[in-house]
Amino acid sequence: MIDQQMHVLCNAMSNNGNPAPVPLCFHVRSSRCLGRA
Repeated sequence: MIDQQMHVLCNAMSNNGNPAPVPLCFHVRSSRCLGRA
């Protein structure tokens, strides 16, 4: 699903040391992703 892909993208950006786009994380609605934002 698109949400899963966005979640992976959000985590990947956070892991690379870049601030993940907040709207992206909120769209995914994942507590794990929000925690990395």
